[in-house]
Amino acid sequence: MKIDLEARRPFPNLSTSITDISFLLTIFFVITAVFIADMGIFIALPRRDSPPRVLDPDEAISIELSAARPGEEWAIIVDTVPTRIEGLAAAIKALRETKRSPVAVIAVGGGVPYQKVLDVVEEVKRAGISTFSLSVKGGQGSGR
Repeated sequence: MKIDLEARRPFPNLSTSITDISFLLTIFFVITAVFIADMGIFIALPRRDSPPRVLDPDEAISIELSAARPGEEWAIIVDTVPTRIEGLAAAIKALRETKRSPVAVIAVGGGVPYQKVLDVVEEVKRAGISTFSLSVKGGQGSGR
């Protein structure tokens, strides 16, 4: 059997399809990057030229978050009452009813992982309080 080498078809030019694929992938990554950038906690900071806000102690809901000692759970204290993370939103809602314009003041102890702070902030938002203040009490954060 004799093979005719000159009768072969020429190799097709694939450069246009590679260009199309790269263009579509670029569009895909740009769109997904926009979705990823929107995740997180949105915090509206006061303007630089705005006067400082004086917090009325009667309107403050004090939330203290401290690191656990070995063998203990994380301590969350809402206005001197120890609370678990599961009941935090309900405790804040009960206190919110007694305040005119409540502000959550979250005091974070050293060594508390960031995720625990974010969990508390999420519960505060879920309880319907959109204004809160964060303060850090002694010690260094763990950064976990």
